Amino acid sequence: GSVDLMLILEEATEDDLFDHTEKIVDICDANGAVDSLIAETGKEQKVILDIRSNVYTSFKEKAADAIDMAVPPAHFPAFLDELMQVVDQYGTQSPTVGHIGDGNIHNIILMVDGKLPDYFEEMRQSLWRYRQCGAWHRSHSKGFYGLAVQSS
Repeated sequence: GSVDLMLILEEATEDDLFDHTEKIVDICDANGAVDSLIAETGKEQKVILDIRSNVYTSFKEKAADAIDMAVPPAHFPAFLDELMQVVDQYGTQSPTVGHIGDGNIHNIILMVDGKLPDYFEEMRQSLWRYRQCGAWHRSHSKGFYGLAVQSS
């Protein structure tokens, strides 16, 4: 899959900030990252934050449903693996965006040719069950998120 990570760092000193940034870039590189961008100026930071704020907008017209889930950050890799199993079961894609720091994850079910796919209700229920019962982790999440449905 394709993954983009956005990290916002705040440190007590500029030296600490650059030291931690360098360590993060090294970890990303060691794990196959294609590129790392560092937004140093306020203008660069605004551009990155605008992109982050508008990710859903790029899918909005193709979204049949968006299910918000709260996933404890430590359980995110296992959750993502199981989410991809559900998505693969229906032979589709489900863009997933979120805030790993607080575990707020948004899973989007896409329309097919501008219509709800035949598997829509079944896939929605599968994702909803994961959200409700926490089948993908053993601890409780602190977040509370609802179901957002876009009607056409």
